[in-house]
Amino acid sequence: EVDPSGTVIWKYSAEQAYGIDVLPEGNVLIAKLGGEIIEVDRLTNSTVWTHTFASPVDVFRTDEGTTLIVGAQSVVEIDSDKNVLWTKDICNFGSARK
Repeated sequence: EVDPSGTVIWKYSAEQAYGIDVLPEGNVLIAKLGGEIIEVDRLTNSTVWTHTFASPVDVFRTDEGTTLIVGAQSVVEIDSDKNVLWTKDICNFGSARK
């Protein structure tokens, strides 16, 4: 992450990071193309939550606290316990951004 002046204020090395979402409390969700969603604590750089998902291309946390994951062939919403709330098959991938 860089500030408006271009100074690096946070850095995390994640191989094949494809989509990210900075959460209100400061943690970061990262969709890793290799098949994993991770939540990283920016203060400690430690992984605090993970979820396996085939070919994720984007991820974000909703206002309700669920996680929306866009994959190459589906969109899935899960709760904090990783229960699938709904899923939708899609024919091509893209962003889940508003």
